[in-house]
Amino acid sequence: MKQTKRLLAGAYLSGVVFAALACPLLWLSDRHVTVELENETLFASPIRRAAAPYLAACSVLGASVGLTGMALSGWRETARIKAQLEAENNQLKRDLSSHRQELEDILLYNNRLQSMALDGFFADSNADETVLEAASPIPTATSSVRPSGSLVGMR
Repeated sequence: MKQTKRLLAGAYLSGVVFAALACPLLWLSDRHVTVELENETLFASPIRRAAAPYLAACSVLGASVGLTGMALSGWRETARIKAQLEAENNQLKRDLSSHRQELEDILLYNNRLQSMALDGFFADSNADETVLEAASPIPTATSSVRPSGSLVGMR
């Protein structure tokens, strides 16, 4: 769609330039022109006879202006897309840097826990269960723990 718009804009611009350059030819077509160089006549006829080279030059100029307009439009679109991609790339770089920093923080935290002999936090869930089973049982309310002595001052 954008290429079609660009092509139509270039054709429109080319047509406008050609029309602007060809209008004087319509108004002056009945007049005679004489081209002299060092008192020697090179061309003497109505302007209509010299119109073909002039119109060819107008066509070339109009087409080049249209192509230039299309090229500038494409360049502007490409620059916009490039700016978007660079912004996205910079965002991804910031995200990557942030994730790297988080990973380094995690590694430093793990190293600190290991240096403090607390690496039991890294064990998987099966290892945690075996550690709990190996530990001495904690007395519960149903065990045979009885208070010794009497309570003084209680009525």
